[in-house]
Amino acid sequence: MYSHLVEVFTTSSSPITRDADLPRSNSGAIDFQIYELDGIQRIESKLSEGLTPDPEQSKQVVLRRFQQLHEEDRARMQRAAMGLAKAMQYGIDRYPAVVFDGEVVIYGMTDIGEALHRYQEWREGRTR
Repeated sequence: MYSHLVEVFTTSSSPITRDADLPRSNSGAIDFQIYELDGIQRIESKLSEGLTPDPEQSKQVVLRRFQQLHEEDRARMQRAAMGLAKAMQYGIDRYPAVVFDGEVVIYGMTDIGEALHRYQEWREGRTR
């Protein structure tokens, strides 16, 4: 059985739609990885909200806020950093983008079901 890797690169302004009935493809399991690339910027905005003009005081506030970040926010930042690195590795230059098996990119789609359908059609066309 073959496993497909589907990596989705997006931002919070382009939310992804994924049907609950997409756990498998016709030829095996699908491993979905979704990267919200603006995750770091969103956390940074949260950390710098309402800072004073005094740089030293602001630095202390941001450090304290950073130390108090929830695990979920830390994971979001790490995932965004991983996504940015992978997007650079793949040469992705716009978002949203869906990468199939590290080889095929479909740009501009937020509906994973539709992107998967187009990818499967493309693969079937290649094997005929």
